[in-house]
Amino acid sequence: MVALAASPPIQGEEPVLWGRFAQLVPEIRNFSRSVISDAEPARHEVLVGQVLANAFDIFRMLAKRGLGDLAYPRPLAMAALAKLGWSRERGRHQGRHVGIRPR
Repeated sequence: MVALAASPPIQGEEPVLWGRFAQLVPEIRNFSRSVISDAEPARHEVLVGQVLANAFDIFRMLAKRGLGDLAYPRPLAMAALAKLGWSRERGRHQGRHVGIRPR
């Protein structure tokens, strides 16, 4: 069993802002699940966790620049998926050519 401990407060960051990210999590999770639907079922939750971690990292960078209120779930999810090499257009791993479709 894993015990959850309260994380120490991050200096200089407002709790309201982090509450904002918590509101975005369900939509980020749903979008990422739809994109990675063709992945192995055993890896779904691991991939969704990685997407959420990447989205949080991107959100944190925006918050440090004072742009946390401008973060929306779908662009955060798309950027987080791109970091993992997944494309919304194809719904599968694209390697280094993320988001580029042949014509």
